[in-house]
Amino acid sequence: MKPKLPDDLEIAPGYTVGCWKRLKLDPDVPNSDDWEKAVKIFDARIRKRFFHPVDVLIEHQSHSKKTFGFAILAIDFLVIETLQGFREDEIDHKRISEKLFTNFLKQWGAFTACLPGGGDPKKFAGQVYHDYRCALHHSGSTEGALRVGVSGAMFAFKNDHEVKINRTCLHENLKHEFEVYLIDLRNPDRNDLRYNFKKKMDAICGLGSLPKASPN
Repeated sequence: MKPKLPDDLEIAPGYTVGCWKRLKLDPDVPNSDDWEKAVKIFDARIRKRFFHPVDVLIEHQSHSKKTFGFAILAIDFLVIETLQGFREDEIDHKRISEKLFTNFLKQWGAFTACLPGGGDPKKFAGQVYHDYRCALHHSGSTEGALRVGVSGAMFAFKNDHEVKINRTCLHENLKHEFEVYLIDLRNPDRNDLRYNFKKKMDAICGLGSLPKASPN
């Protein structure tokens, strides 16, 4: 059991555990102001803690040598797994990081559009996970020949061991996918996503959660 967290602990810039605990997120009142505030808290958490630092790195690189590619990828890869964890109602990511990361890529149109004709999304998602995501997060390096640039397609697969990633395109497409998720959370008919979202945010705040909802 996770320890109880203090109410003044910040869970997003400008929001605390206490702010979250005061929300009344009743699935039978889907249009309440509290649901909108819950989405705003999550928006601030992801945007200001993860997306904004990458935006700063990208902006800085427009005036300097482009040397931040690995840092940008490491942060955006983290966000990919995080978002999928919210979608799939996964509190603890131990031993399921690969499932979450590859599930996100396999259903992401911006990624599948980059695959060679007839390419297997599962295979290429696995390549990105093992050779780039894991290698970066665990050792600060990559497997095979990874080229990080600012032009061309988001992913350009030359072969099984060589790929180019347009890190600016990846970041912008990921921000767009995040916006789509927020729109879904604001949809009162998406109780499936809302239950999963609330359960994970409750866990982050050291609270219990609603039982998982049946799919609509």
